[in-house]
Amino acid sequence: MWQFFAAPPTLLALAVLLAMLLVLGSFIPQIPAEVADDPQAWLAAQPEAVSSSNGLVRTLGLFDLYHTFWFRLLLAFTGVALFVWLVDSAELAWRAARGQWTPAALALWGRHPLRVLLPSGHAPDDVHARLGSLLSIHRYRSAGVGGQSARNVVAGRRAGLWWAQPAGLAALLVALGGLAVMSTWGWQSQEWRPAVGDTHSIAHDTPYSVRLEALGTVCDVAWLENDQVVQEDQIGLGRPATRQGLVLRQVGTAPAVTIRGQDEAGRPLLFQSVEEPSSPAADITLAFPAAGSQHLVSVASRDLLLVFRLEAGSAAGSEARLSVALVNTTDGTQQTLGVLSRSGPFAVDGLQVEAQLAYRPVLRVDYWPGMGLAVAGLALGIVLLAAGWLAPGRLVWLAIEPGVECSSLVHVLAVGGAGQHRWFARLAAQMREVLADAS
Repeated sequence: MWQFFAAPPTLLALAVLLAMLLVLGSFIPQIPAEVADDPQAWLAAQPEAVSSSNGLVRTLGLFDLYHTFWFRLLLAFTGVALFVWLVDSAELAWRAARGQWTPAALALWGRHPLRVLLPSGHAPDDVHARLGSLLSIHRYRSAGVGGQSARNVVAGRRAGLWWAQPAGLAALLVALGGLAVMSTWGWQSQEWRPAVGDTHSIAHDTPYSVRLEALGTVCDVAWLENDQVVQEDQIGLGRPATRQGLVLRQVGTAPAVTIRGQDEAGRPLLFQSVEEPSSPAADITLAFPAAGSQHLVSVASRDLLLVFRLEAGSAAGSEARLSVALVNTTDGTQQTLGVLSRSGPFAVDGLQVEAQLAYRPVLRVDYWPGMGLAVAGLALGIVLLAAGWLAPGRLVWLAIEPGVECSSLVHVLAVGGAGQHRWFARLAAQMREVLADAS
């Protein structure tokens, strides 16, 4: 079983699968922690690709990917594969540095080491001397391997560079640990669209809340603890604000329209949202989370029902387009009254209604403990493994066997892997020339 995990193809397959799932998780909306107890209600409000009608998403738990059992099992398998490969590569590096080799240590060279067979017409002692001289010229350090009937020698160069691989694997193991911490204790809040002055409680056992202080290209926000300002920040798209591991992000901009109006006598009209019943008010504000979303608004004391819809394809900011239609309460048909791209009045059944279009930031709080470990470990691991590939250490194992009469057979092996083929082919060609020399 350990040999299965130690095989590089196994680790590569697990790493590719893990990377694909992480990319998939960045595209599929993940359920916020505060509604995790009722996923069906949250799924019902999502696009069709993520809704509860999608059996694959529901069965595999892709909407809560990082907390699924099978994702954590994949992390565990990848960790075991990394650890086994780390132990083997560290032992190889230690033996390369110390020059202590045994026949059993040849297993560390992998299942498919680089191999070449060189015949020679010289006696084994002469072959050993010739190859030893060649290796010495190229600054290889040689060490004998005892307990063999034939003469066995291991020669190495740049022995310290063999530590790049175990160090890189250790860094990747740290990154995997950070990812495990993130998947266990990390969470992401629901998005909210505050107006200036609105306060949002973060909850999740944190004492903080966030208040939007000012709007602009960059928004001013304040972190509150027990209703007291403890930190002021600015956020924008690509510019998060942080507080003790909490990350406040602006993930977009959503239009909001405030409606007010008056009747023929100049008296204020009273409006009421149909989706969110409340007391009629002289003005009402509607937020639109995404293109295609709509709100139904009734006019109190009038048999009027208005529908405001964010047109599909509308962009955030000043390019958003809101259509306004009058709903016939008898047959449900709609009469378009106009399309708003900015604030302005419109008339409906003799009434003057003004729509004030504004834009609100879409905010979200993330908490991902272990993110620093994951990012730093991944970056360091990639750098170290790339360094080991670009400037690999060199190890060559020579087994010199006597042949017929005074001839010899030389088995030449080298550790397989990235970056090893080029120098091994050159060294094997040089050995072949030395052994072919008749002098």
